Amino acid sequence: MACAVALTALPALFRHRAEGHYRQGPVVSAAPEADPLAAIVLGLAPLVGATAYDLRMRLAGPAPWVVAHTPDAPAAEALVGHLRALGAGAVWCDHTPGAVRDPGPGATVVFDGDTLRVVPQGWAVPFVSVALVVVVTLDVERQVEDIERVVVSNHPRRGRVEVDVSRHNYARQQQRGVYLCTRGGDTVLRLVQASLRAAEVHGVTSRARFDTFVAQLVGLCPDARVDRRFVDAPRKRTSFALSSAVGQAQDAVHSNLAATDLAVRLLARAAAEAQPL
Repeated sequence: MACAVALTALPALFRHRAEGHYRQGPVVSAAPEADPLAAIVLGLAPLVGATAYDLRMRLAGPAPWVVAHTPDAPAAEALVGHLRALGAGAVWCDHTPGAVRDPGPGATVVFDGDTLRVVPQGWAVPFVSVALVVVVTLDVERQVEDIERVVVSNHPRRGRVEVDVSRHNYARQQQRGVYLCTRGGDTVLRLVQASLRAAEVHGVTSRARFDTFVAQLVGLCPDARVDRRFVDAPRKRTSFALSSAVGQAQDAVHSNLAATDLAVRLLARAAAEAQPL
């Protein structure tokens, strides 16, 4: 199964001094010692199979930075070992479907003593087992194109004339989400603001209820690390399109949900393996 390899911290002392590599583009300084990041990027790019420009663009957001994809786990482990030997923080995880569980609409989250329970799924997460709580911003953009057949003329001699008319609807939604990662990274639970139903948690708006829920949750997980790096710097949206019959309609959804899921799983792996963040 394909795996993602990510850097969690850059090697502080790694320097690449091959003069010829400093002519790859405007993003790389001509004086490497004046731009340590450029030197690091130029040194790491060949190792992860990327250009210096591509790697530097990947390092623009908060860690973890996904720098490579491998066909299987042994290749990912070998690359992570090489990066760690250079002094970088590095982790990997596979693209397992369903690795992140989301109860979806209709479920209720209950604080039951020392355990978080999800009803009716029957999921139970003891608070002492939670190692990482990650609060994020989820960003979804949806564009719907409806194509309707419209009669523009019904002349008695010329006949009936019809044309296709497209109507576009655009909507964007940003909402908070929270991930609970257990020790060892075995369980990752995602709870989303819009669908969150928490017993005995009150608020005028869904955002107020969500913030109250997260505050109570953090208070019940005293040993958990709380990470909010993806609140103000959310992961970028990826896109896919779902279409009906050709010539009728198209529904395009752009969401950062998959990218956020992967980033949280990499954070959980980094915390479990004591990698710098």
